Parts: sequence; C-alpha cells; structure tokens
Amino acid sequence: MSQSNYDLLPSESIILKSESVLRDRTSGELLLTSMSIYFVTSKGLFSTKRDYQRIPISQISTVGGKAQIVVQKDGEMILNLKNGRETFKFYNDDFILSGQKAQKEAVKWAEAIEQVVFGEQNSSGNSSRMIIPEIEIVADAIGETV
Repeated sequence: MSQSNYDLLPSESIILKSESVLRDRTSGELLLTSMSIYFVTSKGLFSTKRDYQRIPISQISTVGGKAQIVVQKDGEMILNLKNGRETFKFYNDDFILSGQKAQKEAVKWAEAIEQVVFGEQNSSGNSSRMIIPEIEIVADAIGETV
C-alpha cells in the first residue's frame, strides 16, 4: 500500500485498506490511517481523479472503553460518531461465501478502528471480542437479570 497514491497528511500512515466497499450506494475504497478513515471514490474517464471523504478518528463515539461500532451479519459496519453515524457495507464477488467474507472483513475493520481509537497495537491478530449485535444484546440482557 503506497501512501504516495493517496492525498494523506505527512504524519498519516495507512493501516488498513479495502477496495470493495459501499457507502450510500456508491462504491469505493476504505482507508484506515493513523488519524482518519477515508472513503475514496474515483472519477473521470480513466478514474484518475479521486474524491476523499474523511472521518477523523476523534469523531468516533466511545462508551465504557469501547468504540461504538456495530457489525451486521451481511458485512455492514455502522460507525456511531459524535455528530451522527456512517454506514459502510463490505462486499466481494464470491457468491458462495460472500456474506461470511464480508462479515469477517467488517469485523477486521471494527477491531482495527478500535485499536487506533485507543492507541493500541495488537500484532497477534487475535480477536478480543466478537462484534455481532445479536450476541451482545443477549449477553447484555442476561447480565441485567443476574
């Protein structure tokens, strides 16, 4: 991933990139940097011009030491921000496993974003939490009844 291909700040470094992402029915690339999340779309006859939509990491809401990110089974990732929310949907062309692959990609993104939000570097790649809303809802409900 070459940083020179993107208009980033000098102090930013690319952490994660996905090319098959939808935002508001628009297809583009999603970049996670050390400071922001960018949704990048290409324009022009030869896709030489790029449009950047930036979400500063500081705008992601946190509650109880967790970034407020929801991942759906279909690969949709919802970022709850201090001033609203952004939804991204991961997809791929593998028709047999597309839902599972999209969900795994969304989980990978949610974990990486949380690490950037809290300044953590987890190089082991082990998931510290599953981000499936249905499980969290059930766990919260059980916790409240005990």
